[in-house]
Amino acid sequence: MLIIAAEYRHHALAIAEAACKLNQLRENWFNLPEWIERQPEVIAGYPERIIPKPEYTAQLNQRTLTTFYNQKPAWLVNAHEQ
Repeated sequence: MLIIAAEYRHHALAIAEAACKLNQLRENWFNLPEWIERQPEVIAGYPERIIPKPEYTAQLNQRTLTTFYNQKPAWLVNAHEQ
């Protein structure tokens, strides 16, 4: 359990919320919901498997961290400014 000093609590919560939002935005860029299917993992406790739909495999293979940061989508720039 993480214990936060009272005077930093507001800042810590704001940072945690911003990080969560950025992670969700990034996840949606890498794995567009309409391009993938999520399947439960065979072993309990592991995250779902992300399976690309066949017609989107090539596009998903091009979505790398390098591409992501080189393109700097407008939503990413806006999210960082907030």
